Amino acid sequence: MELAGPKSIDAGYLLVQYAEAIRFESPDHSEATDALKQALGIATDTGAKHLETQVVRSLAIIKEIEGDLVEAKELSLRALALARETNQPFEEASIHVFMAQMANGVGDIAAAAPHMDAVLRLESQYGFKTIVLWSQYLTALQTGELESIAKFRMEIERDHADDSVFQLMAGIGAWHSGEFSDLDSRFQAATEEMHTAPTPWQRSANAGFMVTIATVMNRPDDIKRGGEMALSMLADPDSALEIEKPMRIAVGLAAVESGDAQGAAEQYEYVSHGSMSIAGSSEIMWGDRILGLIANAAGLYAESDAHFEEAMVACARGHHMEGAWSRLDYAAALMDRSPSVTGSTETITVFKKVDQLLNEAQVTADRIGSDRLREQLVVLQQRATAMTSPATEFPDGLTAREVEVLQHLAAGRSNQQIADELVIAHSTIATHVASILGKTSSSNRTEAAAYALRQGLIEVGK
Repeated sequence: MELAGPKSIDAGYLLVQYAEAIRFESPDHSEATDALKQALGIATDTGAKHLETQVVRSLAIIKEIEGDLVEAKELSLRALALARETNQPFEEASIHVFMAQMANGVGDIAAAAPHMDAVLRLESQYGFKTIVLWSQYLTALQTGELESIAKFRMEIERDHADDSVFQLMAGIGAWHSGEFSDLDSRFQAATEEMHTAPTPWQRSANAGFMVTIATVMNRPDDIKRGGEMALSMLADPDSALEIEKPMRIAVGLAAVESGDAQGAAEQYEYVSHGSMSIAGSSEIMWGDRILGLIANAAGLYAESDAHFEEAMVACARGHHMEGAWSRLDYAAALMDRSPSVTGSTETITVFKKVDQLLNEAQVTADRIGSDRLREQLVVLQQRATAMTSPATEFPDGLTAREVEVLQHLAAGRSNQQIADELVIAHSTIATHVASILGKTSSSNRTEAAAYALRQGLIEVGK
């Protein structure tokens, strides 16, 4: 966009608005960047610091989207200084939010915290609202702060009642907290909005969030619906980068769900490198966790392992719940590609890694009190036990691990003693004991021990 005639400050603001609009409609950022450079020239020539602040902030956003985080941070700091110099508190707060999101995106919660504090201070001082609530909520979901999740979820429910994406996000918070939530109706609203929203960005947001949230919550039908919509949007050759990236993530995760190795490989090529790369990014799911899942479905096992390992390292800086989910997905991926243990060194090594991942996730689940993590842990622990145990059939549907726990129980050991002996979490033993009592129709541990003796699962005197 070239402006003829005098290059006024108003023309500069018009160029910024044009750049913001074209950024969501173009497959690259060259035209938007050119418009912003024109606006920056006007700001410099006229000394319009307010205009310069907006231009520099917009350039920072483009650099972040393109993956140049160093340049994005430098531009953000420059915009922040300009906002302070010219007393633009709302711009200052918006830049702080952006910088907090960038810090969270590389797992650096400590670096994000001062920016969040600055936003809250500015909001309190000047009485305006920014999108800091969204950032606070995403951080709580990543860290596993259940009280914060509940608090921010209720604020989102109240302040964004008509926004299907926000309501879907509130739904996953309720799911994590174990609270009642009309999840089916929320997914249905997102599905409808996915087809009827007036702009490609709104449609892509509904599809992208729906697939990632459904992946976390294991809702195959919603993953499929969102993936189909995303695939149809990718058919447009002029899709903007901001739209194309979440759509490729959605299609990739849908390929994981359907077991489409070729489709997963195709999307992995797009989102694993260059300006499309999602490695190291964070929102509903950590970028490397998503890449680990897609690479595993594509049969790229070395790449999958590397992404999962990177996700765990990044999440160790405070994203505790996301780190635990990454471990669970990593363990499931290892089991997906592994036959039942035959005694080979390779398979034994794999299942030692699985045990390590599940035990580490158990520690996190117990620390933050996440029932959702615990539920998935039990499923994967039982699966690992079944895959590593001989094909012995035990009575009443008992698993090999449950028989092992039952034998210790019959010997008079406490849950903690059994946990120490088997090197697994105390809460896992409690889950196994509850399952044993149910399957054996036993009212207590004494009856369960008698059952074990009757069934020949223990020897007299043992």
